[in-house]
Amino acid sequence: MSDPSLAFQKAVYDALIGGGVCAGRIYDRVPQKRVYPYATVPDAAFSDDGNSCFQQDEVFLDVHVYSRAVGHVEIKQQVGLIRAALDTEIAIDGFKNALGEWRSTRFPPQPDRLSAHAVVTFRYLIQHPASV
Repeated sequence: MSDPSLAFQKAVYDALIGGGVCAGRIYDRVPQKRVYPYATVPDAAFSDDGNSCFQQDEVFLDVHVYSRAVGHVEIKQQVGLIRAALDTEIAIDGFKNALGEWRSTRFPPQPDRLSAHAVVTFRYLIQHPASV
C-alpha cells in the first residue's frame, strides 16, 4: 500500500501557487517575519474510504488564510482564490487525480483584533494506483 500524503501536499501547494493565492506566500510553518496576506496548510486528515474493488483515501484539508487589511475584503478575495484553486480535481503524482469539493468556510475571530482569519475546508477522494 502506498501513502498519498506527500504527493497530495505537493499537489495542493502547486494548485494554490498556480491560483495566485496570497502572492505565493503558502506555508506549512509560518516564518517569523511574515508578510500578509498568507496562507497555511498545516495538515490534512486521511482515512480509509475503499471497498473490496479499490483502495481509496478520504481526505479532509483545512487551508488557513490570514490578513491584516482593514475590513474583510482582502481575506474574502483570498478565500475566493483558494476555492477556485482547490474546489476541483487536482493531479496527484502516482495516484488517480483527486476529486475535490469545498465543504465550508469559517471566519473565527482573532484575539489580537488586528488580524482576519479564514479556514477553508475541502474533502477529497484519492484512489490508489492499483485501483486506477
